Amino acid sequence: MNFYSAVDPQLIEELTEVKEIIHDYNLLRPSEKLKAREILKKLLGHIADDEILLSYAR
Repeated sequence: MNFYSAVDPQLIEELTEVKEIIHDYNLLRPSEKLKAREILKKLLGHIADDEILLSYAR
């Protein structure tokens, strides 16, 4: 049985990497749609070519 540890060094490293990717995504200009797709593909692994990305104003 494996136990979850919130202080596991590998988990912390992976979480930091994901936070960096999300930070980069959030800093994109609305016109940078291709870069947004690249970042999402890196984060999620796959995005279908016919999917539509929506952006919501805050």
